[in-house]
Amino acid sequence: MLEDKIIQAATEEFKQKLRHALENLSMATLTPELATQVSQGLQESICSAALVGYRTFLESYKTGEYAMPQVQECVLLATAHLTPKEAASLLKKSSLFHPSATAINNMIEENGELIEAHLDELQHTIRDGEEVPQQTQVVVASMDGVNVLMREPGKKSGRPKERPDKPEANPEPASTYKNAMVGSISFYGIGDRNIWSYLDQNARYNEYEKLVDFYHR
Repeated sequence: MLEDKIIQAATEEFKQKLRHALENLSMATLTPELATQVSQGLQESICSAALVGYRTFLESYKTGEYAMPQVQECVLLATAHLTPKEAASLLKKSSLFHPSATAINNMIEENGELIEAHLDELQHTIRDGEEVPQQTQVVVASMDGVNVLMREPGKKSGRPKERPDKPEANPEPASTYKNAMVGSISFYGIGDRNIWSYLDQNARYNEYEKLVDFYHR
């Protein structure tokens, strides 16, 4: 039965990991260091046993997937703020699943293709769930951009390093930067006039040069 296979796989992994963690410890006297080492050994053994048991469960269905939706959601959230390598390091310290940077890259590519294929449907679903707060007094629209290095050929912008009459050795490099724009709409429930002149009324900013930035890049 599948239940027996899961229990057996998890139990064997737990025994092996915990035995390895405890084999070189001196158990004669209780010390803070010993308590910490035993605690870490138990935690790591439990995590490893849970992973093996869950892997046994998933592999029995042969679906071809290697990451549950909850794992993929955490990975994508982490990589929205960190590089795949940094996300792998973060998850190793803070979660029960430890995907490699390569596995994270694969998740990003697969989910990216899925999002592109269903982009209109996803945006429609997101927009349907949005509501303008009733207390809104000010609506602010903004757009910002960042240059993203892409792993695809393309001409680089900017002034060329060589003279125009010199033939280019590699007219299309293997990577290029592209500008990614992000727009946002914010709703503010406070529109008091004293906020408009907050900086002018605050003595802390008297020596500052104040700029009104309606557009920047």
